[in-house]
Amino acid sequence: MPDTNETQTEPQAKESKPNLFVRTWDWLFCWKIARRVLIGLAVLITLIAVIYLVEGIRGKRAWNQFKAEMAEAGETLKPKDLMPPPVPDAENFAMTPLLAPLLDYEYTGSPGKHATDWPEARWNDATRKARLDKFHGLGQFEDRSLTKRHKQRLTDLGSWQSKLRADTNFSLPAEQLSKVIVHQDTGPAVGASAAFDTNFAAREILLALSHYDKEFNELHQAAKRPHAQFPIHVDEGFACLLPHLTLLRKFARVSHLKAVSLLAEKRPDEALQELLLIIRFTESFRHEPVLISGLVHIALNSQISAVVWEGMVRKQWSPEHLAIIEKRLRSTDFVAEYRQAIRGERALGVSTLLKYRDNFEILSQKQGAGVFFRWAPSGIFYQNLVVMGRMYDEYILEPVDFTKKIIHLEKAEESGAHLQETFGEFHIYRVAAALMFPAVTKALQRYAEGQAEIDQVRLACAIEQYRNKHQNIPSILTDLVPEFLPELPHDPVNGDNYVYHTSGDDYVIYSLGADTKDNGGKIEWKEKKPNERIRERGDWVWNSSAAK
Repeated sequence: MPDTNETQTEPQAKESKPNLFVRTWDWLFCWKIARRVLIGLAVLITLIAVIYLVEGIRGKRAWNQFKAEMAEAGETLKPKDLMPPPVPDAENFAMTPLLAPLLDYEYTGSPGKHATDWPEARWNDATRKARLDKFHGLGQFEDRSLTKRHKQRLTDLGSWQSKLRADTNFSLPAEQLSKVIVHQDTGPAVGASAAFDTNFAAREILLALSHYDKEFNELHQAAKRPHAQFPIHVDEGFACLLPHLTLLRKFARVSHLKAVSLLAEKRPDEALQELLLIIRFTESFRHEPVLISGLVHIALNSQISAVVWEGMVRKQWSPEHLAIIEKRLRSTDFVAEYRQAIRGERALGVSTLLKYRDNFEILSQKQGAGVFFRWAPSGIFYQNLVVMGRMYDEYILEPVDFTKKIIHLEKAEESGAHLQETFGEFHIYRVAAALMFPAVTKALQRYAEGQAEIDQVRLACAIEQYRNKHQNIPSILTDLVPEFLPELPHDPVNGDNYVYHTSGDDYVIYSLGADTKDNGGKIEWKEKKPNERIRERGDWVWNSSAAK
């Protein structure tokens, strides 16, 4: 029988081990490991601080060196330094009461963090500014019904007569309108169609445009002032407003139509005044250090050449008229204007970045750029300024020989392709340039063509003066110097003389154009848009006669 007094041993429970998570937790947060982590974090923070410090020093040094180089080269990074000195308002065309309100504004509040937070501009004379904004001009009637110089066609005055008669802004009393001619159709379905007597088209157009006599009388008076410059707010950087450009383009279209209508009515003295007014418009903004101002000048320059050409074809300009036009256009230098515009673009770009560094989102829809510049070392920001500033010389100004006044368009194409390739590869020093750098390859071509066009106008004025004196046209262009021209202008794409051919009493002057090839004075036209030129091919041509 078992001894019940013996002590019985109870079974021992098996000792459990911590699970993997607990063991890992204990290992990570033991003092030994924690100390290593803290030391590592301290090293990392120190390394980041050193990088920020070193990058900041390097970037600031590069920026100061770049500014010193610019100053030594006579360049400025301050947009205001590129503006002409102010002139008295009473002597300034742009400060006539009609135009003065355009740039008399100020911003309310400060920019926020996004483009939608941009403060609104407040005009001091909002009523007059609003009236100018609503200036109807010639409405939306397309410019192709104006002079088609490259197609060698005069302005279609009949189309303008119909358009203005249908526009309620130009309503005239019935007794002032030209008679309606009713054409009786013949055939199975006999009917009648109405048309206007186009013999009175020019007269009726001028009556309709008398609607703007008050504005244009003031502009003509103001054009006699010795100075012309708009007080644009360049201190605002790329945010500066340029409302005068849109308005002057509208005014120029009206003056263009008035001028060709006056020429059709054999009133060349008055037509000349409208032409000189368009020239005055261009003189008021051609020195602005903004690329868009130069492109608008080129657009208005085409209207100037169209009016001059139409007056020549209609044989309305006297030798005195032609001498006045040539002399007035002599100071137009699109090559110099291009340099001024690009210098301004660089200064505006740099000043804009400096001003809005902390809220870069307002300048770009790419939110990441703002975050990048806000948290990146300050040196990276300054390196971006330096890289962008140098790119203007390396890519935008380099294709132009400003001494010889030659625009190498092939180099410009190469620079444009290289620029695209450069921006295709991300680099922390090119973030700002990739977002803000202007696309100017096509713009440079426009400047070259603008210079060629103004040169051809001057040459044609000289040829017509020669014709009037000698009863024939010169056999070579050098015959025009020095009696009718102080010197011969040259083709801006290669530096050679313009090509000049004669045929009886007619002549053609042309530049080799964007492809720098002699295409025999041929203009290339788009297949689907036959009224639009292919500017990249063919020659840039001035024909002395209208199409037969």
